[in-house]
Amino acid sequence: MSRSVLSLALVLLAGASAAAGDPPVMVRCEASQEATPWVGQRVALSVTLLTRTSFETAPAFDLPRISGAVLIAPRERPVLGTEQIGEGSYTSARHELSLFVLRPGRVRVPPFTIRFRSASEWGAPAEARTLTTAPLEVEAALPPGAQGLRSLVCATKLSAEQTFTPQAGQVRVGDAVRRQVRLSAGGVPGMILPATLGGSVAGASVYPEDPRVSEEAERGEGEGVRVDAVTYVFTRPGATRLPGLVLRWWNLEASRLETLRLPGATYRVLPASPPQAAQPEAEGVAPWRLLAAGLAALATLGVALAALARRRRAELDSEAGRFRALLAACAADDPRRALSAAYRWLSRDVGVATLEALEPELPSAVREAALTAAITGGPWDGRELRGALRKVRASLGPQRGRGRAPLAPLNPEHESR
Repeated sequence: MSRSVLSLALVLLAGASAAAGDPPVMVRCEASQEATPWVGQRVALSVTLLTRTSFETAPAFDLPRISGAVLIAPRERPVLGTEQIGEGSYTSARHELSLFVLRPGRVRVPPFTIRFRSASEWGAPAEARTLTTAPLEVEAALPPGAQGLRSLVCATKLSAEQTFTPQAGQVRVGDAVRRQVRLSAGGVPGMILPATLGGSVAGASVYPEDPRVSEEAERGEGEGVRVDAVTYVFTRPGATRLPGLVLRWWNLEASRLETLRLPGATYRVLPASPPQAAQPEAEGVAPWRLLAAGLAALATLGVALAALARRRRAELDSEAGRFRALLAACAADDPRRALSAAYRWLSRDVGVATLEALEPELPSAVREAALTAAITGGPWDGRELRGALRKVRASLGPQRGRGRAPLAPLNPEHESR
């Protein structure tokens, strides 16, 4: 593969007229990469703001939605300095944005605006400023050996921690096991990391929890964290295998494709415990019969209330209920809640763990718009995602609620049982 040096520098001048000399404010936008970036690798996008005086407010970045990429606003403080341009001296503030290209090929970053306040000259009142960058393009490629992978993480390091509670052993029908996987990657935000748990398991019902994503700092390097958890409830006797996980990722420091593996677990499931036989009453304890009758009445009432609660939970914990929650999140234009509801519906009722598995029924542009809004906190219109998922649901037909053939998100191990 040909590797070329990418260095784009675009300067836009705005403000004063030519008669007034040097403009009062300027913006310089640069995307610099030593070589063609890999899919999923962070590309630093440097935006330098310049003013003849000082910055009276922090800038606001109106970032665009990008098909095939995610652009993240600065999370660190800017680097301040001074520059001599022409006849004027400028105060500079360099902000570093993060661009992640999610598919191979060329991606266009459209113009976006930056808003702040600064004075035209010292002693003058501050004015509202709006500067617009010029468009730029970035091309990304797949690393060697990554062709055909459903998802790819490019990081300086990758680690995973897994727990089973309780650990593998003997259980009974109706017992539950909670599995949690914590994935952390150097130089990658948590929202970019793929789902690790999902899909159906023979012999158990699967109840996924909402994923938790965060960013941490370790020795000056940002580290993205994603925590997935599911609860398995065993439904039949016999040996039930919870599959292992395999994640292929590109090590940026070693420049090679590596494999991270997490083992599965096998549980020996016994039949449910039989009900305890009633103990014969001894003679002379007739007063307890009245108490037993009262307790039986209370138990009957408790059973009735529990049945009502189970019916309500069944309504919510059904394919229709989960899809209604997904549509409600889209109608509220809440991308994070919508993605969490979508992952829950996919893993429980469709048999897949990621939205990517629904292509081409779910266009990538619709999926990436929701992901970008969830990461950046920007505005989002949930109508496109709602309409696309309605079409996906309609296409499932009789399979709805039973799942498709499971498509594991991280190439699960195919282990013999």
